[in-house]
Amino acid sequence: MAVAGSVPVPAMPPTPAAVLAAAPAAPAAAALLQVRSTQASWVDVRDARGTVLLSRTVLPGEALGLEGALPLRLTIGNAASTQLSFRGRAVDLTGRVRENVARLELQ
Repeated sequence: MAVAGSVPVPAMPPTPAAVLAAAPAAPAAAALLQVRSTQASWVDVRDARGTVLLSRTVLPGEALGLEGALPLRLTIGNAASTQLSFRGRAVDLTGRVRENVARLELQ
Protein backbone atom coordinates (compact mmCIF):
# COMPACT_ATOMS: atom_id res chain seq x y z
CA MET A 1 0.00 0.00 0.00
CA ALA A 2 1.51 3.33 -1.06
CA VAL A 3 1.51 6.31 1.27
CA ALA A 4 0.06 9.51 -0.20
CA GLY A 5 2.84 11.78 -1.37
CA SER A 6 5.52 9.08 -1.21
CA VAL A 7 8.01 8.74 -4.02
CA PRO A 8 9.46 5.34 -4.89
CA VAL A 9 13.18 5.15 -4.19
CA PRO A 10 15.23 3.28 -6.80
CA ALA A 11 17.19 0.31 -5.54
CA MET A 12 20.85 1.06 -4.97
CA PRO A 13 23.36 -1.07 -6.88
CA PRO A 14 25.27 -3.46 -4.66
CA THR A 15 28.46 -2.19 -3.10
CA PRO A 16 31.76 -3.76 -4.26
CA ALA A 17 32.01 -5.69 -0.97
CA ALA A 18 28.55 -7.16 -1.55
CA VAL A 19 29.50 -8.13 -5.09
CA LEU A 20 32.65 -9.86 -3.85
CA ALA A 21 30.75 -11.69 -1.13
CA ALA A 22 28.28 -12.98 -3.70
CA ALA A 23 30.96 -14.08 -6.18
CA PRO A 24 31.18 -17.85 -6.56
CA ALA A 25 34.22 -19.54 -5.05
CA ALA A 26 36.89 -20.94 -7.33
CA PRO A 27 36.04 -24.47 -8.40
CA ALA A 28 37.51 -27.14 -6.15
CA ALA A 29 39.24 -28.65 -9.19
CA ALA A 30 41.37 -25.50 -9.56
CA ALA A 31 42.77 -25.64 -6.00
CA LEU A 32 46.05 -27.11 -4.74
CA LEU A 33 44.15 -29.64 -2.59
CA GLN A 34 40.68 -30.92 -3.33
CA VAL A 35 38.62 -32.76 -0.72
CA ARG A 36 35.46 -34.70 -1.60
CA SER A 37 33.33 -36.90 0.58
CA THR A 38 30.57 -39.42 -0.11
CA GLN A 39 29.61 -39.62 3.59
CA ALA A 40 30.12 -37.28 6.53
CA SER A 41 33.86 -37.12 7.22
CA TRP A 42 35.79 -35.00 9.71
CA VAL A 43 38.75 -33.32 8.01
CA ASP A 44 41.53 -31.21 9.52
CA VAL A 45 44.05 -29.51 7.20
CA ARG A 46 46.91 -27.27 8.38
CA ASP A 47 49.58 -25.60 6.29
CA ALA A 48 53.32 -25.16 6.97
CA ARG A 49 52.64 -22.09 9.14
CA GLY A 50 50.17 -24.01 11.28
CA THR A 51 47.24 -22.11 9.80
CA VAL A 52 44.03 -24.13 9.99
CA LEU A 53 42.71 -24.36 6.43
CA LEU A 54 39.85 -26.68 7.32
CA SER A 55 38.70 -28.29 10.55
CA ARG A 56 35.14 -29.53 10.35
CA THR A 57 32.85 -32.25 9.09
CA VAL A 58 32.72 -32.39 5.30
CA LEU A 59 29.19 -33.32 4.28
CA PRO A 60 28.22 -36.02 1.77
CA GLY A 61 28.61 -34.76 -1.80
CA GLU A 62 30.58 -31.69 -0.71
CA ALA A 63 33.70 -30.73 -2.66
CA LEU A 64 36.19 -28.22 -1.27
CA GLY A 65 39.28 -26.60 -2.72
CA LEU A 66 42.07 -25.48 -0.39
CA GLU A 67 45.25 -23.44 -0.82
CA GLY A 68 48.10 -23.07 1.67
CA ALA A 69 51.82 -23.09 2.27
CA LEU A 70 53.43 -26.51 1.82
CA PRO A 71 53.66 -28.97 3.38
CA LEU A 72 49.99 -29.57 4.21
CA ARG A 73 49.23 -31.79 7.20
CA LEU A 74 45.94 -33.69 7.09
CA THR A 75 43.91 -35.78 9.49
CA ILE A 76 40.84 -37.41 7.96
CA GLY A 77 38.14 -39.25 9.87
CA ASN A 78 36.01 -41.67 7.83
CA ALA A 79 38.88 -41.92 5.36
CA ALA A 80 37.10 -44.68 3.44
CA SER A 81 34.49 -42.14 2.27
CA THR A 82 36.90 -39.29 1.49
CA GLN A 83 38.79 -38.63 -1.74
CA LEU A 84 41.73 -36.26 -2.06
CA SER A 85 43.41 -34.73 -5.05
CA PHE A 86 46.71 -32.86 -4.68
CA ARG A 87 48.09 -30.81 -7.58
CA GLY A 88 45.51 -32.42 -9.84
CA ARG A 89 46.41 -36.02 -8.96
CA ALA A 90 44.43 -38.46 -6.84
CA VAL A 91 45.98 -39.22 -3.45
CA ASP A 92 46.00 -42.90 -2.48
CA LEU A 93 45.21 -43.16 1.22
CA THR A 94 45.98 -46.89 1.32
CA GLY A 95 48.68 -47.53 3.90
CA ARG A 96 48.01 -44.23 5.67
CA VAL A 97 44.77 -45.32 7.35
CA ARG A 98 44.40 -46.86 10.79
CA GLU A 99 40.91 -47.54 12.13
CA ASN A 100 39.44 -45.45 9.26
CA VAL A 101 41.52 -42.36 10.19
CA ALA A 102 44.18 -41.15 7.77
CA ARG A 103 47.12 -38.97 8.79
CA LEU A 104 49.42 -37.64 6.08
CA GLU A 105 51.60 -34.80 4.91
CA LEU A 106 51.55 -33.51 1.34
CA GLN A 107 54.46 -31.64 -0.20
